[in-house]
Amino acid sequence: MQNIQWRFLFYAIGAIGSLIGLGVSISFHNVFVNVLFLVLFFLFMGIGFSQKRKLQKMEEQ
Repeated sequence: MQNIQWRFLFYAIGAIGSLIGLGVSISFHNVFVNVLFLVLFFLFMGIGFSQKRKLQKMEEQ
């Protein structure tokens, strides 16, 4: 069994949580919270992908 990468697990859970929050806020028709959760989703995904790229570059060297 491989070692758990806690950083990436946190980013994935944050992205999933923001998508859940986005779905709930859509059902309540709240535009401000929709935008907030959408921005949070892109933030978690962007940080996760950039950290993954940095990790791969460090492993190549």
